[in-house]
Amino acid sequence: MLPSTLRGTEDAPLNVDLSGVQFSDPENDILALRLTASEGRIDLGAATSGVTVSQTGTATAALYGTAAALEAYLQTVNAVQYTGAQDVFGDAAATLTLTVSDGDAETIAGVISIDLADAVDSQTAVDGENHLIGGLGRTF
Repeated sequence: MLPSTLRGTEDAPLNVDLSGVQFSDPENDILALRLTASEGRIDLGAATSGVTVSQTGTATAALYGTAAALEAYLQTVNAVQYTGAQDVFGDAAATLTLTVSDGDAETIAGVISIDLADAVDSQTAVDGENHLIGGLGRTF
């Protein structure tokens, strides 16, 4: 079962708990689990026995393995992390779409909404000048 919403903080990695996801493939094919972020990036943990990791650190990352191997991989709390685009925050700041393929058919397994709380960006003042240096963030 997928969470419907994840909550985190802008510019900080957020663990994506997919431990409840279950796959079914009677042929025991190698499955492709594609994770696509509408904004930001997805980081995947190191490959494990039976699971190949691809395109980590991008907006679209993928895992390949049998149903059992993928389920075992996703039991690790920080196996999948999401980091929003810089200075983006707000409710529904992004979505994460999970797509599964067995090579014959592709199915959207679900879409997760991501809410990101604003974080105070570091700001520095320069003595004798009338402005601050540092981002204030943006909301959509």
